[in-house]
Amino acid sequence: MSSDADNKTLVVFEILKKLVAKQEICPLDTQLLEELRIKERTLRRYMGEIEKIFPNAFRVESKLVGHGKRPVKVLRVYDKNKDII
Repeated sequence: MSSDADNKTLVVFEILKKLVAKQEICPLDTQLLEELRIKERTLRRYMGEIEKIFPNAFRVESKLVGHGKRPVKVLRVYDKNKDII
């Protein structure tokens, strides 16, 4: 039986794999939320934690997504031209 800490570790690892592959992480991405089996609020919290742990590799920034009237915070690689590994 896996604990909540084990599940969080696996989810954060999956997010980091996507980031290393230069994908942006958006908390409104329903497909991603289903894949990770977490809620939007949880993803937002994990995004903030990843940014604090790896401030020179990843950053949260506001971006207009879709036809929304207000910006959404997304997590992405700090510098797409720099190899973060």
